[in-house]
Amino acid sequence: MGGFGKWIGGGLGFVMGGPLGAVLGFLAGSMVDNTTVRTSVYTTSGRHISTGDFVMSLLVLIAAMMKAMARLLKLSWIM
Repeated sequence: MGGFGKWIGGGLGFVMGGPLGAVLGFLAGSMVDNTTVRTSVYTTSGRHISTGDFVMSLLVLIAAMMKAMARLLKLSWIM
């Protein structure tokens, strides 16, 4: 939830159960905020893939495309 779980839980708890529900919802939301979710995938080839791998590969691809475009632009100015 990105750090807002305790406040969302407290607000929902207050709506459903008043002040005591707010305290219980706040505690439940803080437990949700403290849990971490680790997402990783093992492919059939045995490689470990984490969540940032796709973004990093995309940035490398964009950098290679920009470099190729710069070479094309330099050649077009010469001709």
